[in-house]
Order: sequence, then structure tokens, then C-alpha cells
Amino acid sequence: MKITPTLSVTLNFLRFMAALIVVIGHMNVLEYSNLGLEVGKYGHTMVVLFFVISGYIIGRTTIDQNPDTKTYLLNRASRIYIVALPSIALCFAASLLIPGINDANAPTSTSHQIILFLKSIFFLNQSWGSFENPPLNPPFWSLCYEVWYYVIFAAFYYPKTRTSKLLLGGLACMIAGPAILALMPAWLCGLALVYIKSDHIKKPYLVIPAAALAIVLIVEAELDLQIKNHISNLIPSVWHLGFATKFLTDYILAVCFGLVLLSVGAIQVRSSVTSERVLANLAGFSFTLYLFHDPILRIMQSFTGLKNVSTLTHLAVLSMVVALCWLISLATEAKTSSFRRRLKKLVT
Repeated sequence: MKITPTLSVTLNFLRFMAALIVVIGHMNVLEYSNLGLEVGKYGHTMVVLFFVISGYIIGRTTIDQNPDTKTYLLNRASRIYIVALPSIALCFAASLLIPGINDANAPTSTSHQIILFLKSIFFLNQSWGSFENPPLNPPFWSLCYEVWYYVIFAAFYYPKTRTSKLLLGGLACMIAGPAILALMPAWLCGLALVYIKSDHIKKPYLVIPAAALAIVLIVEAELDLQIKNHISNLIPSVWHLGFATKFLTDYILAVCFGLVLLSVGAIQVRSSVTSERVLANLAGFSFTLYLFHDPILRIMQSFTGLKNVSTLTHLAVLSMVVALCWLISLATEAKTSSFRRRLKKLVT
């Protein structure tokens, strides 16, 4: 499936809305209020959407641009670290410097701080039962999954011989661990879209609402929780999968999202230039919004004590967080290209 103008606009819209829904969900978790509770419970579902979009974009751009291994790794590293490094620095600094902050992952000793910092830098927080995110930033878990999907993809895609593919791919899988691998089919679902023609969808206007309805039914009927609990009763060790314990329903969600994207790819409706620019700008700071919103919310709460606020205050805080993340993105995502050039000089 090629990236059409309609699909490009849709991807930008979905990226921003998915990040915003995650923010709304975490505001509920932090007890700012119950506003948006029905929307916020789709947070994990939005992470599955991120994985599908990621798999598709990585596969599509790799095939279209045909970068060599070094270029691929530089592109991925610059895209991730330009946002992740400042986020990690903020989280550790706030955890250490702000007394009484709402910090479920606060390191308990200096050695613990150093180990957790190193694990965060190399995205090993979710490998082999670790399940320990940086301070103040529970959403960091999904980035660890995604980064290792990039690595595993490269380890199987770039080597010339089958033996090299198996050795490097196997090594990457071993480092990633079972929890990350358990959700990789969702990412591979996105990758598969690259090789499927969108014209295979004959009635896209029917497929989109049908797939969306299936997603809503899974979440609203709590099928994901019921199936997860049933599996855990049969196989207690499944809890070692951490955030991947809903893997069965996550696979179904991934297929549904894939069908939506395929259907959108089959639709040729050109949007206005203004809407395209607006959505591109919103998507342009969605990564920063995802990685910075939770620490900002916790820091804000530590100074203000805001809990169970009014609807107006809740919306004001939400708007403030989005605006702050946009400002931060001017020094992170907006600088990806220049950071990539510096990184390239550093390694050559």
C-alpha cells in the first residue's frame, strides 16, 4: 500500500489523536478529575495503533528510500533520541529534586538510579521481566517496545545471508525478551500493510465503520480484560509479559486498525491544504506530547496539589500540557534533521 494524500492526512490525524487520548487517560489516572474517563480508557488501544502505524511507516520508508544499514540506524536513533534523551533527563532530575513528587518509579539508591538511567538510555526497561520505567514516566514502556522492533527489523532485513539474519535477528530477539516479542505481531501487522494493495478493499466505506465498531466493542465490553484474566488463570506465568498480557485482543485490534488504514488507502478524497498543514503540525509534536505529558502532569500536581478539579480547570490543565509539549517540541522533534546531521558527523 502506497502513502496516498488521503492516507497521509489520516495518519497525521490518528497520531495526534492517539497521543491526546493517552494524555486524557493519564489525567484520569492521576485523579485530576473523571472528565474524559470514557475516552481515556482507550489509552492502551491507542498504543496498539501506534505500533501498527510505526510498522507501516518504517516498512514503507525503508522500501521507498532504500537506506543502507548505517543510514537506517542513524535515522532511527536521531528520531528517537532527540525526544527521549531530554525526557529521560527531565524525569530523573524532577524525581531527585522535587520533594514528595508523585513518583511510583523513584530509584531507591544511587546504584539503582545509575542502573535505571542506563536501562532507559538503551531502552531495556521492559526486557526480561524488568518492567521498570524511568521516574515519572509510565508511558515510556511502549517506546522500549517500539525501539526494539526497529532493531529486530533491521537485524532481519539488512544482513545478506540467511545465517547472518538468524544470528543477528535471534540476538536482538533475545535481548528484547518475551514481553516485547509478545506484542510484535501488532507491529508486524503494520509492516504487512506495505505489501498489501489497498484496492483489495472493495467497499472501504463499509470496512472502516465495521472495523471501528469491532474496536469499540472489544474495549467497551472489556473483552480484553476478560480474556487476559482467563489466560492468566490458565497460565499464571503470563503475568510476566507485563504490558503485553492483553496480546490476544491486541492482535485483533491491530488487524482492525490495519483494515482501517487499508480502506483509507483505497479512498481518493483530497482534503484542503490548510487542514493538511494543521494536521501535519499537530502530528509533528505527537511524540513529544506522548513522552513529556506524564512528567509534566506529575510535576504540576506536586506544586499545585490539583485533584478532582472542575471541568473548566481540567480542560485548562489539558490545554496547558499540550501547549507546553508543543513548545518543547520546537527544541526536540523540530530539530530532528539538525540532530541527525550532528550525529552523522559524530559517527563518521
